[in-house]
Amino acid sequence: MRYFLYLRVLGHAVSALTKSLNSGDDRPTLLTKDGRVFDANQIAFQRRISLGMPIKEAKVILQGEARVLEYKPEQLEEAQQQFLNPCLIYSDRIQAINASEALVDLSAHPEPLDIACSLLRHIHRELSCPIVAGIAPTTWLAQRSSRLCET
Repeated sequence: MRYFLYLRVLGHAVSALTKSLNSGDDRPTLLTKDGRVFDANQIAFQRRISLGMPIKEAKVILQGEARVLEYKPEQLEEAQQQFLNPCLIYSDRIQAINASEALVDLSAHPEPLDIACSLLRHIHRELSCPIVAGIAPTTWLAQRSSRLCET
């Protein structure tokens, strides 16, 4: 049977980008892509910002207090490597979607669910960010079934 693990690290891209900008700003920070919220920091998530939300709606919710950054893949290459390097320990079949999302094929492992748990714990320890994950026999189902992981 096939086992694909979809995972997304919340807040990692925003954190990496604000560090690269040397910004100690405590405002809610949004990373946007194609007019929608791609990632956000913890302050923004606590104020009910959700991934995929139109940026106009997010700005209304945050009442003009937000710092808005545009997603530029070239600025997030190092962040993507930080996120994907732990995956290489568990699988050599990884499809990076962007700086904070990937699909990992765990089909070769005799205990794919245990390996998935170990991988998620490893990433959480390394990055200290919440993770959304799902595992299923197809990549589409893995992504659709993903939920916030409890660590």
